[in-house]
Amino acid sequence: MQKKDLKYWIAGAVFVIIVIGATFPYMIAKSRINSLKDQLRKDGEPVTLREYAAKYYKPVPDDKNGVATFDDAYSLHVSYKNFNRLIIVGIAYDPLFDQKISPLLLPYVNEFLKDNKELLAKMEKLKEYDYFRPEYNWNERASINFERLNEFRSVERLYALKVESLIQQNKSSQTNKTLLEMFHVNKLLSQNPFMVGQLTFFACETLALDALERSMNSLSSTPAQLKKLQDICAEHQKLAQERWYDMWKLEACIYLLFYNLDVASVPGIAPYVSIEYIKEIPIKYRRFYYYYSGCFHNDLYNAVKAKREIQGVPVDIFSKRKPELEKIDTECKKNQSGYLFCPVGSSTSSRMYRAIARLRCAATACAVERYRLKYGKLPKDLNALVPEFMDKVPVDPFDGKPLRYFRGTFELEYSEPFSDKKKEKEQEDSLFFAAEDNEFKIKTVTAKKSGYHVYSVGENLTDDKILKFDRHRYHNLDIGFLVIDKKQ
Repeated sequence: MQKKDLKYWIAGAVFVIIVIGATFPYMIAKSRINSLKDQLRKDGEPVTLREYAAKYYKPVPDDKNGVATFDDAYSLHVSYKNFNRLIIVGIAYDPLFDQKISPLLLPYVNEFLKDNKELLAKMEKLKEYDYFRPEYNWNERASINFERLNEFRSVERLYALKVESLIQQNKSSQTNKTLLEMFHVNKLLSQNPFMVGQLTFFACETLALDALERSMNSLSSTPAQLKKLQDICAEHQKLAQERWYDMWKLEACIYLLFYNLDVASVPGIAPYVSIEYIKEIPIKYRRFYYYYSGCFHNDLYNAVKAKREIQGVPVDIFSKRKPELEKIDTECKKNQSGYLFCPVGSSTSSRMYRAIARLRCAATACAVERYRLKYGKLPKDLNALVPEFMDKVPVDPFDGKPLRYFRGTFELEYSEPFSDKKKEKEQEDSLFFAAEDNEFKIKTVTAKKSGYHVYSVGENLTDDKILKFDRHRYHNLDIGFLVIDKKQ
């Protein structure tokens, strides 16, 4: 063999070695994904959206499906322009516990409800349905209808405002009816299998529980009404637990969709964005390297594997499961090259546990009220409710101990809107502003009350004796349900 030919052979061999070396990690990474998919199928789990739908999202007949009824009702929705004058549940003007709606705000609440009277009337028909199955394209991508999820939130806020108006009118039976409708709408919402749908369900449950708390602090209820609400709260905490596993199965299927997609077309993929000198490389080249180096498929493998592992973590006690969930998240993030595939198992689970804790507190408070109605006094402790009003004292889902119960006196802070007369006069004299566009000022009022709390220790696992209780901001605070003595 001549030297010239030998040089070509050597060059060719080097080229082949380079190609093999470059493609080997890519092929290995793809084979890991295929092996994981085979294992999932072997275990009877879906790996495509179509398989998921066939097993966990079976269609129901139109006459049992509430989708069309909900859509017809919401088509009548009238938005409100003067949001600075309307109480928004969960925000600054939200009345708490036994607080009355400010006279400055009540007319705007009633005006908004009047504008949406037809919507609320049509929503009553939803109680005839136990199923809510929107259609999705399960063949390729099941696109999430974010608009409909927002519509659910809007309807729940309308219901919450209706509760406020009925409380103001001292209409106990109508308030109870509205509460039942709120919980039923949430029950239908819970059937949305996507993670964002479940998070919306948790948020809407908070609105319903806030409305229930307002009702119990402002109006009288019958033992039968309280028992029904107690049972509903117990049912809804089971819904939160049951949907957890199906949600993560769907999340795994959604991520496996990326396997067959052109990575350059996937929004959000921007690998190595934290490394300064790589930021200078055009993103299309970064994506090319990310994909054909095998990093993309390795990230995908780690994310799907993590979501499968999350399904194996029982939903029981947060303190017991938090290390497992955090370990899954940490391992997945540690092995990632990009920023698309974090499983967020620990943070998502904490939201679910907060919803379960509040539902258990509310159910227990209903039992306490039933006890008070029968015996004319508060129970000494929660054990007094067993077995007549509850089968057992519910467990705090955060630390595994029985829910806490406090009765006595305490101080509460209320935020009250008030009108700044001087500012209003200035605006009336202005050519550019009208008095009704004025933002209210907020003052804080502290009042001494007596009654009881049923509460959970929350995520910090510390019993703060409800002293750091905040109804809307549950991070590192006790989570509770408060009922004030009505004789005050």
